[in-house]
Amino acid sequence: MLGLCRRSSNGVCLFHENGSSVEIDPLEIVDIIYNKEHPEGFFLADGVNKRDIGGYALFIGETLSNGFGGLTVDRTVVLKAVDSDDQNECIVDIGTEKIKDYVRSNGAVVISVLDFDEKKGWNHGYFTMNDPVHDEPDHDVALIGWDDHFPKEYFNVPAKNDGAWICYNSSLGSAGYYYISYDTGFYEAFGLSVTDEYSDVLSYDCGTGYDSFISLGDETAIANVFNKPGTLAAVGTFCHMPDEEITIEVYTEDFSELLYSQDAVLDYSGYHTIKLDKPMKVDKYALAIRYKGTAPVEPDYFSCDDNDNITFRAVNEKGQSYVLIGEQWKDLADEDIKEVLGTDFTPKNACIKALYTN
Repeated sequence: MLGLCRRSSNGVCLFHENGSSVEIDPLEIVDIIYNKEHPEGFFLADGVNKRDIGGYALFIGETLSNGFGGLTVDRTVVLKAVDSDDQNECIVDIGTEKIKDYVRSNGAVVISVLDFDEKKGWNHGYFTMNDPVHDEPDHDVALIGWDDHFPKEYFNVPAKNDGAWICYNSSLGSAGYYYISYDTGFYEAFGLSVTDEYSDVLSYDCGTGYDSFISLGDETAIANVFNKPGTLAAVGTFCHMPDEEITIEVYTEDFSELLYSQDAVLDYSGYHTIKLDKPMKVDKYALAIRYKGTAPVEPDYFSCDDNDNITFRAVNEKGQSYVLIGEQWKDLADEDIKEVLGTDFTPKNACIKALYTN
C-alpha cells in the first residue's frame, strides 16, 4: 500500500488544493520495481510471482525517483520515532501530532504494523487492532486519518485511552478500512509525492539504503558527470538525518570551472527534489553536492530482512560518479574505493539526479 499524492508547482498536494490527485496502478509499480530487464535494482528469485511477493515502501521511492510514465517522485518523507541505532528502542510512538500534521498537509503515510490475528478483530461493528507491546511489524498499511474519540473498549487487546488511527489495508479489498489504537507505536512512517513538472531525470543510481551513506569529516562531496543538452531545473538527492545543510554545485565536465552554486537545507529524512533558483542550460557537466552530514551513495547490497526471494544488484562504470578526496575528485568505480573511504561495503554510484524541464 502506497501513501501517494501529486504536488503542484508551489509544493502543495493537489488533492488538498483542488480535489484532484494522480491515479497509478499498483501493479504497474510492481512491474517497474521488479523488472528483470533492468541492469540493476531489485530482482526476484526464479519462479516467484511478482504480483504476490510485495516489498518495502522504500523500494517505491528509490525506484520511482528515476521517473515513470511522465511522472517522477519529487520527495519521500521518513518520519522517525527517535534517533537510535537500536531498532527495538525505536519501535515507539512517533508522536500523534507529528503524523497528523503530515497527513493534513500531504495525505496518507505508510506504516508498518503487526498482522497477527490475535491483535485484530471485529468489535461493535468495527475492525480494530491494538499492539501496545510493539511486537515486530510484518505488514505495511496506509494511514489515512484518525478519530480521537474512538472508544478504547473496541479493541481485542485493551487500550489505555480513546483514540485510533484510520488505516487502509489493500489486501482486504473493500473491507480494508480499520482502526488502530493510539497505543500502537510506529518505528517510522513513510510518505511520498509525485510531480509532472520535469521532462527527464538523469541518474546512475537505483537508490540508497539506511547504511550506505559515507562521511569524510565535516563535509563530504560527491558528484555525477552527465552528458545531455537541455535545461537543468532541479536536483534530486537523499539525506539520512533531517535538517542537513548542502551546497549544490555545477562544474564543467572536468571539474575545472564552477558554473553555479546554491545552498539548501534538507529538512527531513528521505529523498528531496531541490529546484534551482536559476535553471540553466547545460550540455556535458559535473553535478556535485557538498553535504555537511553524510553523503548518499548506491550500495553494493540492500538488506531485505532475510527475504531470500528478493535480491539487489548495482553496477557502475568509470567516468560516472566521483567523491572529493582532499582536492582531487576520485572515481567511485576505482578498485580501491572501499579502502580509500574506509567503508564496509563497496560504493557504486553517487545518489544525485539531474531533473530537466522542456
